[in-house]
Amino acid sequence: DPDKLASFDMEYIFICIRAKSVGNILELTVKEDDGKEYHSAISLDEIVVTEQVGSEVITLDDESITLVLRHPIVSDLLKLKDGKQSDQFIPVFAKCISTICQGEAVFETSEYSTKDMENFVTQLSGADMEKIRKFLDGAPKVTGVVKYKNDAGERKEKLVEGLQNFFT
Repeated sequence: DPDKLASFDMEYIFICIRAKSVGNILELTVKEDDGKEYHSAISLDEIVVTEQVGSEVITLDDESITLVLRHPIVSDLLKLKDGKQSDQFIPVFAKCISTICQGEAVFETSEYSTKDMENFVTQLSGADMEKIRKFLDGAPKVTGVVKYKNDAGERKEKLVEGLQNFFT
């Protein structure tokens, strides 16, 4: 079921389909920090998915609760409402918690409503929310290294991450 794929898996599949259907060489523009743009190309065969940085199990600051996290899946992201990106972190954090453990008790979050989970997340401390954010920041990413020459003839490389950066 594609709706249950993590977003980085869906991105990688999209790149593989594009490589087979249109061709594996992608022309793109690299923008340097000074604003200058350079044309380059990358083989889609060289694009990889990085590994997770950090654990999917976090202990909350009071040490009595442990959360098991998962990456957002495509259907989670499709359900987000239009609006400011800053308004979206509570629903995303709520969807990323798969299990709550308190002592010997284990609570599967799929048995709770979206509203209940969002209320749970709003009760977390700033430090606990930061742990969830770090997990999400460490998520696997679709990446590739684009090689180009600048105006001075210097060979340069730039790391490109995320599907939107390959097809803009």
